[in-house]
Amino acid sequence: MTATQSSVKEVIPEVGGDFELDHGVIAELPQGSAVIEASSFGTSAWTRTARIRVQLPDGSQKAYFLKVRRLNIRPFAFPYHIRQMLFWESCMLPALVTSLPS
Repeated sequence: MTATQSSVKEVIPEVGGDFELDHGVIAELPQGSAVIEASSFGTSAWTRTARIRVQLPDGSQKAYFLKVRRLNIRPFAFPYHIRQMLFWESCMLPALVTSLPS
């Protein structure tokens, strides 16, 4: 774990799950939200995914999905076609999110 990462239990002891959340991810959640669970939600050779269940200030719950590149793999260690795939996926995801209904 790096200095900016902590286990879920270290950051929020009452949270269930097995996914390491970065403090920056928690800071981006809606203000007043509480993380209920952060769990691995699949994996691939180059990324990890998680489902983060959050209780919003109004008491409702919402699930967020997170996809991150593994920290222990340097981007330039990837073959060119994999670097291109990761680059274009990172460009496409924000457009996909804004075009889909909530």
